[in-house]
Amino acid sequence: MNSINIRLNQFQFIHKLICSLFLFVIGYAYFFAQLNLQLSTRIADGNAKGLASVKDVVFTYHGDRSKTKLGMKINGSMREHLPTEADKLAIEKWIAQGRTEEGYQEIEPIFAENCVRCHPYDERPDYPLETYEEVYASAEPDKGMSVGHLARLSHFHAFGMGIFSMLLAVIFSFSSFHLSIRVICCVLPFVAMLTDITSWWLTKLTSPFFAYTVLLGGGLMGLSLAILILGSLYDMWLRK
Repeated sequence: MNSINIRLNQFQFIHKLICSLFLFVIGYAYFFAQLNLQLSTRIADGNAKGLASVKDVVFTYHGDRSKTKLGMKINGSMREHLPTEADKLAIEKWIAQGRTEEGYQEIEPIFAENCVRCHPYDERPDYPLETYEEVYASAEPDKGMSVGHLARLSHFHAFGMGIFSMLLAVIFSFSSFHLSIRVICCVLPFVAMLTDITSWWLTKLTSPFFAYTVLLGGGLMGLSLAILILGSLYDMWLRK
């Protein structure tokens, strides 16, 4: 019975050290995960200043339906690959006029000379630009992250976050805090993870409104990890 009731501050030094290093590494990894998230998401609305906003989340998952991916690329990261302003304007005109196959014949040489070498079908199946059908699809209204990409992202995050949340919760469960506090804090990261990932899909498939719950879930995850990590370290080393 005593072994069941053992607390973090009763662990042997070696066990405290191992748990503390694990807690530190998880916090360290989460910091860089947030840094990567900010750097990759905050530019979604074209403004790289400040932190990721609700608008950035909407554009990332739901898209900006008033724009096309091709149109944004030739005005953004791919602009340097078009030698003249006339080429860019010709592509924009083709998009605005309905992306017809007849009109495509006039701009096909632009893609053949400047785009296909980096976007052939064989090497970049997500972004091929070799045929009319492929270019037509790239000029669809921007619908944000593809379902396939979102499924892969959800898969990786659910497994990874589920595993480290479980390990953090197990460590915290040995703390000396009241049972009700331990239960709430151990459940919190799982609630945050489900809220976050589910909100990605709701933002993508239903309404931009759920971008707010994406931010809520992300904030809740950060809060829960801080409580589990700092609370466990406090109980191990500082609490008598």
